[in-house]
Amino acid sequence: MSEREALGREAIAKVERRENVISRAESLRGQRINAVLDSSRCASSAKVRTIIYEPREPGEAESSRQKTYNGSVRPHPRLKLLYDDEGSVVWSSADLAVIHLDMPVKDFPVVERTTEEARVGEPIVMAGYGPGETFGLAGERHSGENQVSWLRRLDSGSVEIVAARQGLPNGQAASHLDVGDSGGGCWRRGSDGSAVLIGIASGNAKNGKGESLSVFTSIYSHEEWLSQQLAER
Repeated sequence: MSEREALGREAIAKVERRENVISRAESLRGQRINAVLDSSRCASSAKVRTIIYEPREPGEAESSRQKTYNGSVRPHPRLKLLYDDEGSVVWSSADLAVIHLDMPVKDFPVVERTTEEARVGEPIVMAGYGPGETFGLAGERHSGENQVSWLRRLDSGSVEIVAARQGLPNGQAASHLDVGDSGGGCWRRGSDGSAVLIGIASGNAKNGKGESLSVFTSIYSHEEWLSQQLAER
């Protein structure tokens, strides 16, 4: 995904209609569409890099073990992103893909998928790298907390998770997606403290006050398709 994945302010105003299903016609009213990205235009292959960070003693530099895998990309068949003249996304649906790797991943923890939809008000953790190089990663990984502010239910069946808090209960600033974080994970903490995947980073935006919003594609709303894809070898 490109750096154009920030949602426009007019689109965000429509996002904030939180209770009803949002139709594409409503979101596009008055908008001028300049580009369309759907599943037919997605890359057919990708490289996936796993990074395992090693424990370190105080004062020691962080070290890691890395491995790169090749894989075939299988985008959701209903994936569709519509861009305006400024390159901002004004409609996004099923912004999701599965990458089938050419070999099993070894020595890497398995993250469980959620078995229920995200809940408004629940804490979440997001992770990413921010702006990166064309074929690599730049800077250190970052992660942080926020909470689910509302769910945006689309008439396509897709659901978007929106995090809008600017501050945490402990007084610290809430975390938000940066440009280049698209495709990163959004987790809740399980009852045993483990990470449970609930969403995939779609884009960042600003509301009418200029405050940050982070938008994730809910994986639970596409659970049937995901299960079918992951069952294939």
